Amino acid sequence: MNNLESQLLAFESTIGKQLTLIDNHGFFIDEAGSSIYPRTRHSHQSLTSCKAGFCMKRCVQHCRHTNNHYFETTSEIKIDKCWNGLVQLAIPLIVDGRHEGTLYLGNWREKKYYKKSKITKSAWLKVPYYNDDEIEVYKNWLQLIANGILHSVLQEKIPSDPKAKELLQWVNENLSKKPRLDDLAESWGVTPNHCSHKCKKLTGMSFSDLIISNRIKRCKALLNNTKLSLGEIASQLGFNDAYHLGKQFKNIVGESPGQFRKTSIVGGESK
Repeated sequence: MNNLESQLLAFESTIGKQLTLIDNHGFFIDEAGSSIYPRTRHSHQSLTSCKAGFCMKRCVQHCRHTNNHYFETTSEIKIDKCWNGLVQLAIPLIVDGRHEGTLYLGNWREKKYYKKSKITKSAWLKVPYYNDDEIEVYKNWLQLIANGILHSVLQEKIPSDPKAKELLQWVNENLSKKPRLDDLAESWGVTPNHCSHKCKKLTGMSFSDLIISNRIKRCKALLNNTKLSLGEIASQLGFNDAYHLGKQFKNIVGESPGQFRKTSIVGGESK
């Protein structure tokens, strides 16, 4: 168990609520391409009430896509009320102006039972009702843990060397444009050969391996957290087409993008 997960478990034990962390772009993936927190945190299905009323289409639409759209214009904590009559707190995790993921805390229930809810009324009544005063206290807790998560992850992920940070930022910003070594060299004002050596020194990888690594990480996040087709993902990541993305993905990950997405969604750990 890593230090971050230990902190999250301690926090949950203290406040008696569960945390769910949804990764939008692969920011919470380590160098090996694995999530830095257990997959049970990827989905609200680890919450008994959410699992009882889970609907693939509606739950994914609400918790991922609708809320991602909401957080395009605000960084404030949201009191999030879903179609099942459940309530959670949601806070966007923002790094350098980009919404990297969303941290959820819950569950509570609304005062009135939703007749269209997939959760039985008896199960729904077992979920504690929320009140405004209590929610304000939990908002403060959630802000603290969100800050702690970002601090912990940034210490591990963001290089202390300003040039390495600049390199990784350039790569992430240019993935969809089929980034070339010559382009990076030009932006740095050095020769391609010098740029190649600098990239290897800063990251331990060649320029081409760095691009591939970041593409696959981003692909995993998009497969997990969006409804984009493989062709649309390929376009976003600078691949010629879905075939080339699928081939490279399988060579590196060991399974096809479709299998990876199905495992993530249906495996009972992630939606």
